[in-house]
Amino acid sequence: LQGESWPRAFRRIAATAETPEDRNRLEDFLRGGIFVPAGQVWRGAGRRGAILLNCYVTAADIGEDAGEIAARITSWTERGCGVGINLSSWLVHHPDRGPLDIAREIGRSQQRLWDRGITRTATMLNFDLMTPDLLKLCRRLHGEEVLRHLNVGVLCRDEELDRANRDAGDASEVLQELIECAWAHGNPGFIFIDQVNRAHPLTETVAACNPCAEQFLIPEEGCNLGSINLGH
Repeated sequence: LQGESWPRAFRRIAATAETPEDRNRLEDFLRGGIFVPAGQVWRGAGRRGAILLNCYVTAADIGEDAGEIAARITSWTERGCGVGINLSSWLVHHPDRGPLDIAREIGRSQQRLWDRGITRTATMLNFDLMTPDLLKLCRRLHGEEVLRHLNVGVLCRDEELDRANRDAGDASEVLQELIECAWAHGNPGFIFIDQVNRAHPLTETVAACNPCAEQFLIPEEGCNLGSINLGH
């Protein structure tokens, strides 16, 4: 926080731990450079109503319209949180809207934060590989200003990859063009979602990740982020 000394910041962050022993241990880790928590903890520890988790995954309710989804995501990013969301099922129930439509709605909502000087926004839109018109979105990701705030994650399944490897029709063509977009611009990213779920240790099915893909989560889960100095 502004004007805060390092020792005071360490004490403020350590106070979030549950027991005196844990608070002392965490403060020692911070002082020794062993552990560095991510930004939400630095900014929010000790502040009433602050969110200390860095990232969330949320679900798109089929009863929501695009504007409601965008407003809900932006209400979290306004408070410093990154948000991931899978939109494929929502699009199935809203056949009049395509990936580009919903992405523009979310992008415009994020742009309003940028216009206010809040530029630390992070949003990951997850789509199934064979989502209709996904290519239309990916072709425009780097040509429209409001889309610059968004990451796109393409969920690739084993069966689709096998078809693509056999050069069998649509999956191969879509995948090839998406790869070219990613090579040129770094977006979209590719998520091998079947492998993710094979490695997932719990019983839920994962369908989305947080904005920088550090953590796959089920809807309405959040994650803490931090760095451990292994050299210490």
